Parts: sequence; structure tokens; C-alpha cells
Amino acid sequence: MTTLSDAIRKLADAAGLDEHVVSDVQIMSAIRYRMRASQHLEATDYDRWASAIQTEKAELFEDLLVRESWFFRDKAPFDALRAQIGSASVPKPGNTLFKVLSAPCANGEEPYSLAIALYEAGMDGSAFQIDAVDISQRGLEHARAGCYKQSALREVPPAIVQRYFSERNNDAFVVCSALKDVSVFHHANLMNLPSSIRTQRYNAIYCRNALIYLNEPARGHVIRALSEILLPGGLLVVGHAESALVPRDRFVSFGKPGSFAFRKEAPQAANIRSPRLRAPGERRSTRPGVTAGKSKPGSQEAIPASQVAADQRAHSAIEGTQNLLIAARNKADAGDYAASQADLLAVLQISPTTPEAHHLLGLVYAAQNQFLLARQSFERALYLEPDFAPSIEHLSLLFESQGAETKAKRLRRRVNVVVNKP
Repeated sequence: MTTLSDAIRKLADAAGLDEHVVSDVQIMSAIRYRMRASQHLEATDYDRWASAIQTEKAELFEDLLVRESWFFRDKAPFDALRAQIGSASVPKPGNTLFKVLSAPCANGEEPYSLAIALYEAGMDGSAFQIDAVDISQRGLEHARAGCYKQSALREVPPAIVQRYFSERNNDAFVVCSALKDVSVFHHANLMNLPSSIRTQRYNAIYCRNALIYLNEPARGHVIRALSEILLPGGLLVVGHAESALVPRDRFVSFGKPGSFAFRKEAPQAANIRSPRLRAPGERRSTRPGVTAGKSKPGSQEAIPASQVAADQRAHSAIEGTQNLLIAARNKADAGDYAASQADLLAVLQISPTTPEAHHLLGLVYAAQNQFLLARQSFERALYLEPDFAPSIEHLSLLFESQGAETKAKRLRRRVNVVVNKP
């Protein structure tokens, strides 16, 4: 049995999967499940049989993969694609195609959603192509068949369902030929993309909720590989908990909050925006234009020297924490999570009521798979600022990954309210 588990471990390592995501315990659990399914109840018997059948190793590995998704999962990332079209020259038939890559694509829900978004934005099917990549053969078979249960369409407006799907009697919906015609599915490992992908140049790449499952070297490798095949000005869209992994020296944020979309820029165009930090003990103003502790406009009241000195100290504290926060973000972007964490803890030592610092610390913890600490940091940020949308979004993903779907849905509804506030 050791030989078989070692073979599965090698497959997981080749895919860059973190050992905490695909643990030895999970591998042994999958082996026991396959033993029962194949009716080989003795370990040595199953090991001998499975080692002789290459497909059994693939089936074992498939059981370890996560393929849960649905159409238009989160709205903002698809809005970002429409915004990208509006800001770029859309290719005309006969010229270069507008190309989008979905990697990984799970069961096909995302690439078909991208195709629908482009059709609905007014693009002709001859003007664009969706490439979709996944390591799961089961997922690709499902995607090519294009048949989905109604639950996979829960976020899709009825009018869109009517335009792009045909309904079957057994609670199944099949995508129309127009979607299949523009979608090409590839069996591939993100760590070793095939030449059919590496030789392309893409206007947008969607790599959502994949990096969180990879180990640190694999994350860096995948980001570099995707950056190389993304056109200048192209869009890289990642998952809720992955935005801290996108290098800010090559990418700048794009689109509305919640899209987690980044536009590829030249290094000199990179711009790190530092949030405004409050002085220690300073309260956040509850009304626009009103700053706590300041005199009203027109007031002739003299400011005591002691107050001037206190203001100078507060200004120095703000400046110092701003610099620390920027340094922490840069280190996190470079993958130096330990140094970033140290800087953020220093910021919070000086100014413990800074939600931005708690949020970034949550991202750093999430990037290291320390999900309990990440959750606590996001919750502290929200305690300080209940409408801090990035923390709401990341917390919803953490709950979703832990199977707490009800809590995740509640948070997604909450962030929609925050983002759409007038």
C-alpha cells in the first residue's frame, strides 16, 4: 500500500498541491474508498491490482480533487471582463481573436459563463475564443458534455437560461451549440501547461480559487507562467483569498471591489496605493468631511503648544505605520510572508484599530494556509469597520471552503449591499 500511496503523492506533488490540502490521511482515505468500490478488500490484493491498472491511479487522484462550482460564481469578476472589453479594442472577425483562458475550469461552469458574458456584451462568436484547462479528466468530460443540474444555474437570470440552455425532463440543462463552438477544453496541469496554451496570448485569464490549494513554489511558478501568456493590458482574475499573491510590480487593481481583477502593466506603471491610517486612538469619522478632534472651519480658537506637539507625534506615527504597511504589502507580494507578518504586527502594535492592517494580516495567514488565524484577522477588521468589503469577501470564501455555505451566502449578500451602496 505504501507504493500506491507514494505514487499518488507524486501526482499531487507534480500538480503543486500543498501537502496540507492533499494530506497522507486524505490519500489513505481515498485508497480505502477505492478498495471498497473495486471490491478488493485486502490491502495487498488491492495494491497489486491497482498497480497493474494505470487508470486506477488516475481515479484515486481524481477523488482528491475539488471541482465544486456553478455558473456566474460571484458577479463582480464577470463585470470586470465586460469593463475590460469596454477599455480595449475588440477584435473584428478575420483579425486576432479576443482570447480568454479559464484555468482551472472544473466542470466547465466558468468558461461557459465567460462565453455568455462576452455574447451578452455584444461580441460575435467569430470574434472570441475561450480556452479552458483542468487536470481532472472527469471534469473535462462533464464540461464537454455541457449538461448541468438546475442547482448549477442558481445565479443565472431566467432570461439568460432561456437563451443559452435547453431543458431536459430530468432536471438537467444543456448548453447551446453557440457556447460549445467558442469553448476549447484542454487536459493539462497548471504546473506544466501544454504548447497549445503556452503559444497563445490572452486578453484575460481567470485563475480563481486554485492558488490557495498550491504550495508556495507552485504558486510563484503558476503566476509567472500565466503572466507570460497574458497580453500587456490583459486581465488576471483570481479568487477572494488570492489577491495578496498577485505581484504589484506587474499588475494593478482593475474593476469594482470584489472582482479581484488585476491589469498587467509595465513595471514602471505599478502603483501601490496606501490606505489612510489613523493615529493611535483616533476615531473614524462617522460623517463625510468631519475629522475627529479638529476645530470647525472659521474657528479662531488658539491651539495650545501641547496640542501642536501631540499632533506632530500623531502625524509621525501615521507616517511610520503607513511606511510599515506599504513594506508589509510589498513583502507579501514577493511571497515573504514571515517578514510581512512581522511588519503588520508592528503596525498593529502602534495602531491596533487599523482595519486595513488586520485585513492584510488575514491575507498573509490565508496564503500560508493558516485559515483559523486568517478568519480571526478578517473578523477583527470587520469589528472595526463593519462595511469593509474586502474582509467580508475573504471571510465568505473561508466559510465556503470549510463547508459553512449558509454563513458564506450571508456574507456574499452582505458584500453586495456594501458594494452597491449609493
